[in-house]
Amino acid sequence: MDDIELYIEYTAKVIEAAGIISIIVGTVLALGKFVFSLQKGGQRSYRLLRQELGKGILLGLEILVAGDIIATV
Repeated sequence: MDDIELYIEYTAKVIEAAGIISIIVGTVLALGKFVFSLQKGGQRSYRLLRQELGKGILLGLEILVAGDIIATV
């Protein structure tokens, strides 16, 4: 039984790490798209930046919640 608890804990940690990585990657991609579109002379609005950033954060938070649920089981 101790082995199963250990595997569940490791699985939860890996999923939580994936959630953190997802937030970081989503943030970098959203900011990168915003900055490069400004350099090309395109009209990128702050609203679109917030939407894209929100998508990355939301995905990461959903993955973090899944990790928390697994850890509490």
